[in-house]
Amino acid sequence: DAHVIHSTDFVLPTSKKPSVLTVQDLAFLRYPEFYTWKNKTYMKSVASFSIKNADALITTSENTRKDLIDLLMVKEDKIFVIYPGVDSIFKPASAQDKEKVKKKFGLPQNYILAVGTLEPRKNLSCLLKAFALLKKKSDFDFKLVIVGEEGWLYKRIFNDIKKQDLEKETIFTGFIQDKDLPAIYSGASVFVYPSLYEGFGLPALEAMACGTPVVCSNTSSLPEVVGKAALKANPEKPEEFANAISKIVSDANLAKELSKMGYERAKQFSWEKTAKETLSVYKKIAN
Repeated sequence: DAHVIHSTDFVLPTSKKPSVLTVQDLAFLRYPEFYTWKNKTYMKSVASFSIKNADALITTSENTRKDLIDLLMVKEDKIFVIYPGVDSIFKPASAQDKEKVKKKFGLPQNYILAVGTLEPRKNLSCLLKAFALLKKKSDFDFKLVIVGEEGWLYKRIFNDIKKQDLEKETIFTGFIQDKDLPAIYSGASVFVYPSLYEGFGLPALEAMACGTPVVCSNTSSLPEVVGKAALKANPEKPEEFANAISKIVSDANLAKELSKMGYERAKQFSWEKTAKETLSVYKKIAN
């Protein structure tokens, strides 16, 4: 017999027990144009009901907390910000593991990496434009590796690749199991996360935990997650991303510094801490 019910999705079971709802983000309100009509309508009705009826809300960033207050007029004292942790499998991989993964997925020696579902919110079109700019430089000898399954409206990304003439420069691996990800992160020269909107942005932190220099968007929750340990750029300006990537690949000292800072930053996020803080929310509403 449960004392507290906790839903980590927007669906909150109807019950008289005290309830907690985790709200990852409000992308369907911030960027409705990136959702199908059916998806958007469903999210709006279910999310509004659950957010209103939950006794406490947990968000994974201050940014989502702010969105709840600004967009849905939620009372501040109902919201608790609890950051997720980084899984312990994400750590710098050995040279042997990196080579094994390169062979397994047909990856080149030098590559720039992006990880995430292929959907408009991830803003891969910005990365592709940045990559096209970098390819104009004679000394830029890198391929672009994109890891992630196909989401909604993903075909736009393949159209962009054709438009930018990057078919020979881009490798899609599709979905990859977590066990292979640390070596893929570790083998990349730079991890790039140009997302327009995130509730947290775990891939950026996973890359940091693997010691890979990160370039990410300067919007939504991402500056909060990476702190000073990554280079940040405007997701509407591909040239800023191109400059940031160029800085890292052409400056070994900067790459090393970002790698070290990112690795230390990632250590601050643990599941043990997440669990302790979540338990304190349960106790609070159960009483």
